[in-house]
Amino acid sequence: MRVAPTVTLTSEELSELSRIVASRLSSVRLSLRARMILLAAEGLQNKEIAEHLGVDRVQAARWRKRYLEQRLAGIELNLPRGAHPVKVVEAVVRSHRLIAKPAVSPSTYPMPLMSLARFAGCLSPWPTKRWIQPG
Repeated sequence: MRVAPTVTLTSEELSELSRIVASRLSSVRLSLRARMILLAAEGLQNKEIAEHLGVDRVQAARWRKRYLEQRLAGIELNLPRGAHPVKVVEAVVRSHRLIAKPAVSPSTYPMPLMSLARFAGCLSPWPTKRWIQPG
């Protein structure tokens, strides 16, 4: 059985973490992380902390490790999540701007829906069904 590293807190760290947990102004995430560290300091293992707080064991281990490496600064930071940043293709942006702001005189605003569809290169502004002959 693996044993998680022990967390030893100074009196200042204990009071700061307790203040974070008790505060209604701190974020829910930070409060949960502080509770994880306080339970780890009491000697609970990651699995016990996870069961007690209703989180995953891996999450409890992650925040214990970050606290041991960076102390309070380690749990205050919100690191980027797993998803890659969204990349917008320039051509899509250009076509979106073309539809959003057509190059017509201001006197024609508001532009009728049919005219806007023709301007954008669509045959119809309405969704259409295409029937395919079986066989």
